Amino acid sequence: MDNNISEYSTRINSYYNRRDINLDIVKGIGIIAVIVGHLSPYGVKFIFSFHMPLFFVIAGFLYKQTSLKQSIHKDFKRLIIPYIITGLLIYLLDLLASAIWPHDTMHWLIGTLWGNGSGAHTSALFADIPYIGAIWFLLALFVCKQTFLILQIYSDNLIKLGLLSLTVSIIASLIDTIYINLPFAILPGLSAVIFYYAGYAIRRMGMFDRINLWSAIILVAIWVAANYFPEHHLSVVRCYYPIYPLTVLGGISATILIYCAISNLRKLPINHMDWIRNIFVWLGEVSLLIMCFHLIELNLPYLGSLLGFNTIFERIIFNFTFCIIGVVLLSQFPLARNLFKIRQVNIFKLKKGFICN
Repeated sequence: MDNNISEYSTRINSYYNRRDINLDIVKGIGIIAVIVGHLSPYGVKFIFSFHMPLFFVIAGFLYKQTSLKQSIHKDFKRLIIPYIITGLLIYLLDLLASAIWPHDTMHWLIGTLWGNGSGAHTSALFADIPYIGAIWFLLALFVCKQTFLILQIYSDNLIKLGLLSLTVSIIASLIDTIYINLPFAILPGLSAVIFYYAGYAIRRMGMFDRINLWSAIILVAIWVAANYFPEHHLSVVRCYYPIYPLTVLGGISATILIYCAISNLRKLPINHMDWIRNIFVWLGEVSLLIMCFHLIELNLPYLGSLLGFNTIFERIIFNFTFCIIGVVLLSQFPLARNLFKIRQVNIFKLKKGFICN
């Protein structure tokens, strides 16, 4: 067993040296924030100020230019297929549940087909379409990535690209807020292009490596202001940015601060840091799948209540455990590993950390 652990340590360190694992850890924190934000009424404004912007910023940071055809092909498999599978699975489970607890099952079918993420849109048209919930993000990220790629075709100049991204974001948010809620999370994806651009610009300018104490204080001030001054919270899914410049800067600032905090924390001589690191890295790697399992459990009628989990804390722990178990079991199948690009969790070698093959 010790030899296995040693081999694993060598392999995982080599893996970490090939990528910035701080990004995975940040995404791991982000997916925990998503679950807590959906299940707890406390701190929602604070959580919503960064949890969705964070994912778009990190995605933009990892952007690699390719052809539009290649991008669509790759992202269809990575984002659209999980969306379709999750939506249909929830609908089928809802059909089964309706045999015990009679209710309207068309909600999930319509929600999945439309791709509406929220039931609180303010647009004049289609604001009340049944909503699918958290996996709207998969559609929005698909739209966001292809849109940014198209914008970059017109200009790779950082300033011009930023102005184009800003323009698209503002127009999309105004259309969704005032006029029409379009299907397939098109407008949320377009409005989030500004966050995606921010991640791209951060990488181009090397900003993660240039944050000092004074710039960190400024970023904290922006994040605090973005939480304090608007009456309502940011909602990317509804394209709702209470004070647009401040709200957007708040989400970007939060992501930079979380990344820098993780980067510095990992330098401290803390016992069991490797074990904790490995867990959060894995959470970040499978964050999209956790989001899918989160929605499945969140909408299985009465499951938590039937098992006696009724308090907020119990619901969060149960949902999170459900997500972890679901992804771990899914990782045991080669087809799933290939389809979702995840590593297998070896549940028989969990001795000194989170073992992934």
